[in-house]
Amino acid sequence: MKLRRGGLRLEPTGRNPRHYTLGFDDLDQGIAALAGCAHQVIPQPLPRRVTWMPGGDVMDPEIDLVADLNAEDDDGLGWSVLSQARDPSRVRLGVMLVAGDDQAKAVVRIVAIDEDGQVHFTVLPGSLDKNRHLIGRALA
Repeated sequence: MKLRRGGLRLEPTGRNPRHYTLGFDDLDQGIAALAGCAHQVIPQPLPRRVTWMPGGDVMDPEIDLVADLNAEDDDGLGWSVLSQARDPSRVRLGVMLVAGDDQAKAVVRIVAIDEDGQVHFTVLPGSLDKNRHLIGRALA
């Protein structure tokens, strides 16, 4: 398999079978191998991370947290992981941001962040456009 020969490995991220964390045996060599393949790659500033989705899709610039909005944890909350955040430092308790994927997006409020990096949120009622003014605000 070309990925393994290039020192790359795909590790499942969360419950969504389409979400993967891309691991590198050698970071510089791995980025060079990814950049040379047919998929689109977006290098991000430190911490060195590459946002890449199978099939060549690039993360939507409006999405702060990639999440399957239909997935729920045991308490009925939506969930994702910090590694799927565009800027993990913006994911804080009470903050409202845009979560979703290429299928759907919504404004969500972060209600818990576990030690292992799992993020739990509630989806605000209403459309993204209706709630856009809330993005970045925090509720105590």
